[in-house]
Amino acid sequence: MSPEAKVAVASFRSVAANLQSTLMDCVSGRELVERGFSADVEIASRMNESAVVPMLVDGAYSA
Repeated sequence: MSPEAKVAVASFRSVAANLQSTLMDCVSGRELVERGFSADVEIASRMNESAVVPMLVDGAYSA
């Protein structure tokens, strides 16, 4: 595993137990909440919620 990947894994593990509040508190999360998208941030924080993986096909994402 690359050093960058190790940092990403360690970062995720350090916030995994509080993922929703961490996402809500980050700059992008606060911007989304301010624009009325708090439900989207909450959905994005769910772990193992979906078995669907989006694929990039011809420049657009498809599930």
